[in-house]
Amino acid sequence: MSGRSIVEWFAEHEAYRCGYCGTADTNFSHGMWAHTMTCQDYQDLIDRGWRRSGKYVYKPTMDQTCCPQYTIKCAALQFRPSRSQKKVIKKVAKLLVNPPTGSKSGELGGPDSQGPSMVEDVPDRQPSNVDVPQVSTGEGPDPTKPPCKKAKLLRKQRKQEKEASRQAAELRLVRSEPKSEEFSRTRMESYELYKKYQIAIHKDEPDKCTMKQWTRFLVDSPLQEEHKPGTPACGNGSFHQQYWLDGKLIAVGVLDVLPNCVSSVYLYYDPDYYYLSLGTYSALREIALTRQLHETAPRLEFYYMGFYIHTCPKMKYKGNYDPSFLVCPEVYSWVPIEKCRPKLDASNYARLEDPGKVDENANIDVDRVLVLYEQQLMPYAIYRALTGGSDEDDVRLYATLAGRTCAERIILFRN
Repeated sequence: MSGRSIVEWFAEHEAYRCGYCGTADTNFSHGMWAHTMTCQDYQDLIDRGWRRSGKYVYKPTMDQTCCPQYTIKCAALQFRPSRSQKKVIKKVAKLLVNPPTGSKSGELGGPDSQGPSMVEDVPDRQPSNVDVPQVSTGEGPDPTKPPCKKAKLLRKQRKQEKEASRQAAELRLVRSEPKSEEFSRTRMESYELYKKYQIAIHKDEPDKCTMKQWTRFLVDSPLQEEHKPGTPACGNGSFHQQYWLDGKLIAVGVLDVLPNCVSSVYLYYDPDYYYLSLGTYSALREIALTRQLHETAPRLEFYYMGFYIHTCPKMKYKGNYDPSFLVCPEVYSWVPIEKCRPKLDASNYARLEDPGKVDENANIDVDRVLVLYEQQLMPYAIYRALTGGSDEDDVRLYATLAGRTCAERIILFRN
């Protein structure tokens, strides 16, 4: 069934530990396993508050969970960097010209998961050595000294010295699913970087940071590789954006390129470069990538940063990429974040859209849901006649959360 999405719904809805506030049993979400998924279907799902972790696609139960998670996007074509964001760009540019004498990951002041750096090391920089010849007065030029250079020549010399010391920086966008040759070639280096990051930044135990965990979390993807009219040259699907410095991999951004957006999945980086605020820098680079891809894919205009959590200080920075919008958890329309903040200050969970707006994609006819049963594709109405329909409530909930468009297009596996 090439070109179709196939998912398996998980009916369980038990509370589990929240990774943001640390409470043991206050996090609620619905989820499904995506065996395969088109990029358009995933685009439509994330516009309704879904998000993937590997092949597991989940939607927080917003009115029950302790830390409501609102999908956030930035209008990349209208984006203008703030003063602090410009400073991060300049800081990285200076590194490429004047490399620091060294930094230690042990000097970290705290975790920085795709957020601005809280501690910035100041590199030890030395001014360029420029010989200024001394000229004897009244006796003409000193034959033992080199001739006086004009200002233009001095500027040219300083520029050449900077170019000579410039570190080789390279940005590579490599397809991770299906795995490209370049991805496979750098696979071990990327995994080792992930392991180093998780141990230093998130304090994970080394034996927990396995190749299997990395692969399942950040490599495996249900998204199909797509090359269609209107897609960028790289195609749609899942990628790793690799940041190389002098032949060393220092950061990896896990991305999905979708019909309307570039969606950020995760970032990991070398803790030795913590002072560069690579969380902020990578977001700026991914916004630039979005604008670049838009040139050949006109629909692709937005940069999605996953979830915004108003009560989590380490996540609120996502709202600093202007202009940004949050999706309303009740009608799934996009609302400017400036309009949302007062409501979220008053309550963790809030309807963000005006009261009169309705979810036009919520009119579900469960009989039209596509079901794959015993290797046969059929509408739910026929499946119910064959099996008795004891799971109708589960299927209706799935269809409501996915929305009518996806529910009538995605294939729901039942056994």
